Amino acid sequence: MPPARRDCLVLMAILVLSAMLRFVGLPGRGEWDDDQGTELLAMLHWVRDGEVPLLGPVSSSGTTHHGVAYYWLLAPGAFLSDVNPVAVVATLAVVGTAGVAATWWLGRTVGGPLAGHLAALLMAVSPSAIATSTFLWNSNIVGPSAALAAASGWHAWRTRQPRWWFLSAAATVLVVHGHTLAAVGVLPLIVLFVADLFRRPRRPRRQVIWVLVGTSLIVAAGLGPSFVFELRHDFTETRAIVNYMWNGATAHGPSGESIRTLPVIAWRILAWPVSGNVSAAPLSALPAVFFTVAALTIAATGTAGVAKQFGRWAMATTVWAVVALTLAAPNLGVIHSGLPNDQYHAWLDPIIFAAIGVAAAWMWAARSTVLKAAATTVVVACLTLSIVSMPPFTSARGGWPSAAEAADRIRAVTDDDPTAVTGVYKTGAAVEFPLRRAGSRVVDPSVAEFLVVTCDPLFERPVGIPCGGPAEAARAFMAGFAMAETRDCFANGPRRYICIFHRR
Repeated sequence: MPPARRDCLVLMAILVLSAMLRFVGLPGRGEWDDDQGTELLAMLHWVRDGEVPLLGPVSSSGTTHHGVAYYWLLAPGAFLSDVNPVAVVATLAVVGTAGVAATWWLGRTVGGPLAGHLAALLMAVSPSAIATSTFLWNSNIVGPSAALAAASGWHAWRTRQPRWWFLSAAATVLVVHGHTLAAVGVLPLIVLFVADLFRRPRRPRRQVIWVLVGTSLIVAAGLGPSFVFELRHDFTETRAIVNYMWNGATAHGPSGESIRTLPVIAWRILAWPVSGNVSAAPLSALPAVFFTVAALTIAATGTAGVAKQFGRWAMATTVWAVVALTLAAPNLGVIHSGLPNDQYHAWLDPIIFAAIGVAAAWMWAARSTVLKAAATTVVVACLTLSIVSMPPFTSARGGWPSAAEAADRIRAVTDDDPTAVTGVYKTGAAVEFPLRRAGSRVVDPSVAEFLVVTCDPLFERPVGIPCGGPAEAARAFMAGFAMAETRDCFANGPRRYICIFHRR
């Protein structure tokens, strides 16, 4: 069999495996909470009301937004299905599988066919990559987009064809649109581009300057919707970002306190690609960190040519990610069960997978039996750690089907009467979306006949009142339903209580 055909068949097999791990049982797998409800409410307003979004979902700072490209990626599935969440999340499953192919391209470009196959296989079974492909969240497009950006950039480097930087620039725009903090991952790509520019002779370098102009135009076009919004709203986003950055240092405390979180952040970043969230699989994290560090070291020091150049770049990029996120997001140093924030460094995952593939392929190609055994050990260990940490095929919280059932139960009480939705420490969007999509008249609490209040037991401590009645009643009182009658109150999974109040 010709090598090209064999490699194509191997890639197809890996992509089939990747698709199976992402599409099987998709309706009931992913998380469904206020973030997902808010995002699909924006899509519902676009599809049904023609309100085209110019900004993406609001960030955790509460004052800025992520990029709008996320909504544009979801748009085809949303318009074809009338914003059916299953159809929309299927878009992310396709994006996740495409990310596996891009990771294969990256590994193959810098380390050869075997490195590409191993990198793609690791991403196909990665618990973090699978999880981000099976539920709605803006940051879930970051990893696949980063894989495409890195692969096209390194392909430009290896082939000396600068036109590939156009694709890298477009993918980089998607990375930044997916999550504002993913901008940390842009600097390594800029360094690679500048190095590619200055290593060329003078005449070809002029061609790269035109590529620089073209990539700048691509980036400008990608940021166009945000710029239009800023012009219309007195640059509120820019001012909020400057205010957050200016006050962030004070809010995070002295730099010495941030540096103390560096070991924990490094541990999370290095373990996440292979074994997923450290709070879900703490025992798998330590060996995952060991094998990741070993692979990065081998790729940076033991290989040769483009593989070694990539290994050094990957090592430097990983160190940069740890240091930058320690300073910019020290909250990564505190692990909150049920509140993951590893999406801050998802852009690094395909780079680490490619580095592991490069290291394993180099050891396998060596004549030494010991190195071949070491390559097998690294690959088998990483695959085992990923498989044992793989997320379940059914959401423990019920996912979208549970929220849809709750909406049916609410509608049985409220009928077509005007209804308001809110939440304790949350917005209640997880329930508001299925109600709006089903045709309920959702209005402001001041003119509502019914009020639906949601409550998450995870936030009972900061609220100081238990869910299941008391917290919801207090929230209803604040919303103007002081003398309201409780029509129904029920648990909608382990992380959501819902109470329905009727104005007397």
